[in-house]
Amino acid sequence: MAKSNIDEDRGVLIRHVPELGMEIYMYRDTPGVWLNAYGTPVAPDLARKAGFDVDRYLKLKQRRDMMSQAQAAIEKQLDLEASQPGARTVILERDGFKIVQTASGRCVVEAPDGTALTGTAQLNETAARAIFDQICPPAAPAPSEAEGVPSADVGGGAGRPGPGRAAKK
Repeated sequence: MAKSNIDEDRGVLIRHVPELGMEIYMYRDTPGVWLNAYGTPVAPDLARKAGFDVDRYLKLKQRRDMMSQAQAAIEKQLDLEASQPGARTVILERDGFKIVQTASGRCVVEAPDGTALTGTAQLNETAARAIFDQICPPAAPAPSEAEGVPSADVGGGAGRPGPGRAAKK
């Protein structure tokens, strides 16, 4: 027999086809792909003659291919979102906390260290603002003299000018 190109240490199933005097191989990590001793693929009919459960292994191969395609699509989508300019836009920031809008238009509330406080939930902007205001409420506006609050400059009493007031002439 010729030198085999099969890596037997990889975990391989080996079946013999008596009428042809050859062996058919299938690696455990690639079900549904049958090989001859040279490492080239063989037809499923030949694998069936060798005693492989071809229907079962073809279903496993189909599942594996579909999972691989789905994972590739997910990776492509994530790479696309990460590469888009403006994929993450800071809508509001206060005391280090942020509302960040993702490329999908949904929002996440983040702590100063970048941790998502809303977990994996992506919210609409209104809900994100409501949570954000609870986490770090806006500062109350300082009262002004126009609102009728007396000034800190208080007169000295009895008509005498106090600090910050000029004497009347």
